[in-house]
Amino acid sequence: MCKDGDQNESPVDLAKQATLRGARGMDHYIGCKIIAARPMDYHTFLREVKNQPCGDENQHGYLVIYPDGYQSWSPEGVFERAYRKVSTEEQEMLT
Repeated sequence: MCKDGDQNESPVDLAKQATLRGARGMDHYIGCKIIAARPMDYHTFLREVKNQPCGDENQHGYLVIYPDGYQSWSPEGVFERAYRKVSTEEQEMLT
């Protein structure tokens, strides 16, 4: 699998570990932000966004673009637990 870090860990595992490491001795907060996202598998993200080669294992997920232009990739389950799609009515209120 193509990613930074241990070759045996999935992006989901790495995200869980980062959350646990960061949580020790810290308060927890809930944040709210509006992002742009579209479904994109991990291999496509590596090729098209990061310009990196990829291996055999792949996962479904989302390309995420933050208001400051930063682009990242989120595994499908992690993304769907954190975000919901903005409705047409809500989108109209934002513009």
